[in-house]
Parts: sequence; structure tokens; C-alpha cells
Amino acid sequence: KEETEGVSQPQAVGENIKMNLAECLVFLLIAPIEASPTFSVALNRRKNKKGEMPKPGTRMLREPYTPLINYQDVQYYGPIGIGLPQQELYVVFDTGSSDLWVTGVGCEPCSGTRRFNILASTSAITNCSGCGVDRTLDNYGSGWVKGYTFQDRVTFGDVVTNEHITIGYVSSQAHAQQGFQDEGIIGLGFEALAEYSIPMSSSVIVSQAGVANMYAFYLTSDGSNGSILTFGGYDEGLLNNASISYTAVETTPFSSGNAYGYWTVSMSEFSLGHTFSGSGLLTIVDSGTSLIIIPYTYLQKIIDDLITNDAAEYCQYSSTLLICPGATDLDGFPDLTIRFPKYGYPGNDTVLTLTARQYFVTYYTRGIKNYQLGC
Repeated sequence: KEETEGVSQPQAVGENIKMNLAECLVFLLIAPIEASPTFSVALNRRKNKKGEMPKPGTRMLREPYTPLINYQDVQYYGPIGIGLPQQELYVVFDTGSSDLWVTGVGCEPCSGTRRFNILASTSAITNCSGCGVDRTLDNYGSGWVKGYTFQDRVTFGDVVTNEHITIGYVSSQAHAQQGFQDEGIIGLGFEALAEYSIPMSSSVIVSQAGVANMYAFYLTSDGSNGSILTFGGYDEGLLNNASISYTAVETTPFSSGNAYGYWTVSMSEFSLGHTFSGSGLLTIVDSGTSLIIIPYTYLQKIIDDLITNDAAEYCQYSSTLLICPGATDLDGFPDLTIRFPKYGYPGNDTVLTLTARQYFVTYYTRGIKNYQLGC
């Protein structure tokens, strides 16, 4: 970020803008299959100053419990094992990608603190087809990771893959990636997104565990404990008597034709001052980001409407950026609503509502509180 006259001016990235999603939420990612057992992992905060791990939240167990870390509501990540003997690294479980990579020895500066030592793994294979060639492994909204691929066994809980998985060995990262807490990413998207991890590690793990093709995330906010990732089902005890509605996953175009890639769903309507609706309004459910990302053209119309609100009297703005002082009454801004068509109930929608306190980003410049929407 660059500072201009005490106001933080974020740089524009790509063709999209981002809004905050500070919301405790549950979402299910499902591929139909017959009922099977389930196992869960809990998502918790980092150890406190005394080195004590907070108590885990509610969970369903069919496999050993594996604690994960909630880092400031921005990343939810936890341990997997690579190689023999097993080396533990903490990775993001990302529905917005499909490859598996970890930071290797010599990757400095890089995200996290642990590094995978390929020379210490007796099960690592480096002479496989396409392995050992330095290249850009993956590109994300936050930047690239570079290195080469190798094959090895992956451990999640008590599940050790019978087959070797193609894994990215990262030797360098884009600057924006280096500030993250994780030491890798395990993709939970569909195979069409995979650049090299085919078969996908997550698919092999789920198959060997004997659970259904379902991932369920329960994500808490405000750094609180109890977030859970469940494989093969969901924990009904976390629903607080709420009902579940389903939205169909859509295929999207790839070079080989339409396929399932991202967890893409349709929206009936997206509204924040200005309302967007109609066919072809698609969105991606991505556990790897804590932000809502929309096109600039949408944001421009939203800003045009919001600046006419009395609550925006002392706010500064451009066509794609709204910055308001900390004294602003955010309750004076409209709610953000997203409507998803309910699967099996034509004409009925599931409605997600966020208040301005949830969709504005709070930040401080020289100790002065501000709220930001857009960039």
C-alpha cells in the first residue's frame, strides 16, 4: 500500500476488487455419492503466549483429531505429512485450487517457518516424468510460486496415500506470498484446475479414508476457536437448528470443453445499493480467501450509489474506492445481500446478508481508524 495525505491507497490488482467477509459461515462442497463415514479436523487459533493450545471445538471423529490454526480470520490451515519419515508442514485447505505444494529447504524468504527437506525423505521420487524442472508452479491472486515437482506419499491424520502424489517443491515466492503463515497449499477444487497434482492428493486421501466426496467448512470469526473442516459429511451439532439448502455446482469453460473446475455456483442476485441480477451471474466458493471479489464495473456502480447515502458525508471516494473515517456510522449504509437459487426449489433463494460492519475493511493509518471498500 502507498500512503497519500494520511489515507491508505491500495494498489489495484488484476481486474477485480475485494471486500471483506467477516462472517461466521458454514458451506458444504458436495459431489453426490452414497452415504459413508465421516472424519473432521478442527480449526483453532495459534498457541497462546504460554504455549498452550486452545481447546478444540465440537467435532465428529472417525479418524484422529488434527488441530488447525485460524490466523486472524484470514487463513485456516493445518498439518499434513510428506514423505518417509514423515515431515510435518502446515498448509491451507483451498477449494480455489487443485494442486499440492510445499515450501522446500532454501526457500527464503518464504511463507511459514517449516521447510520440506526432499533429501531426508526415503520415499521421494525426483526422476519421474516432468519432475525436477524449474518453472512457475502456480499463480494466485496474491502472486506466483516457483520450483519443481517431485512425487511422494502424503499423510493426513492416520491416512497415508498408497500411491505417490505429484507435489510442488517451492524454491521462491512472489513478495505478497511471503507474508503468509502457511507452508503450502492442498487444493480441494476439481481436477480440471490441477496443473500437475493428478490424481489430486485430496481425492486419494478421501478415497482411502472411505468417506463420501463432501467437504464441509465451519468458519468462525474474530479469531475464535471451533472452526472445523469435515470430510465426508458435516456436524449437525454446529447448525444450531438451522436448515441446509443446496445450490447446484456449475461447469465452466476449459480448453477441453466445459468441466467442473472451481466450486462455481449461480447467483440470482447481488445487491449493495445497486442490484445485479439475470442469467450468467456466477461466483466461486473459495476457502483460500477471506475477501469478496467482484469486477470493477460492478464496484463503480456500487460506489456511485453509496456516496449518495447520508452516512458517506465525510467519506473520500474515487470510482472504485470508498474510505470513511472511524467515526462514520456504518449502520447508515445498506446491507449486502447475495441470493443463491435453492436446488430442487425453483423460484426460491437462499439469502446471505452482510452488514456494513462486515463488508467494510477496518484499517489504521498512523493510529487513525478508517473503513475501506474497494481499491
